[in-house]
Amino acid sequence: MRAVRNLVAVELFSGVLTYHSYSQLILYPWGYASNPMVDPIDSGGMQQLAEKMKGLIHSVHGRTYTPEQASMLYPTAGDTTDWTYGEYGIWSLTIELRPSSQAEGGFILPPSQIRPTFEENLPAAFEFIAQTLDPTLSKPDCNPESRPPQGSDPFCSSLSIALRQRWSSSGVRFLSLFLGSSGRPNS
Repeated sequence: MRAVRNLVAVELFSGVLTYHSYSQLILYPWGYASNPMVDPIDSGGMQQLAEKMKGLIHSVHGRTYTPEQASMLYPTAGDTTDWTYGEYGIWSLTIELRPSSQAEGGFILPPSQIRPTFEENLPAAFEFIAQTLDPTLSKPDCNPESRPPQGSDPFCSSLSIALRQRWSSSGVRFLSLFLGSSGRPNS
């Protein structure tokens, strides 16, 4: 925890996106209180971004992730998104991945669900990156299902190049924490 605290304190992160399991949710601050964020621009912006990410996730495999304030899931203390937004003003979201319920596997995602979970979350992650680095980079149809089989979508390639350029030329950094267990899908 100290390493993450020190890293965030010295870098110029534009956004923090954390992944957890399970519930199919897109959570925005606050988790420690039921009060909404005070800043209406941040509050409205993060809610709109969460809604856009919901649509992008749904467009891939038809799964619905619900955007909501983190405290609606359950009150938390010491949550990464609350801390990075509250302390540094960094737009921060948590995605609770598949499945939607304990009956569907809970914290233990079946191996057959790992690849689809990645595929449906990829365009939402690109959107989050685009919006937190530069809102003019946004394009809603950047997802694996819409790309030509032999090549990559020109926007996705442009976004990747823009992100690399921003990383090297402006010093802007982006932190993505992948928390929880990982697995390799069956071949």
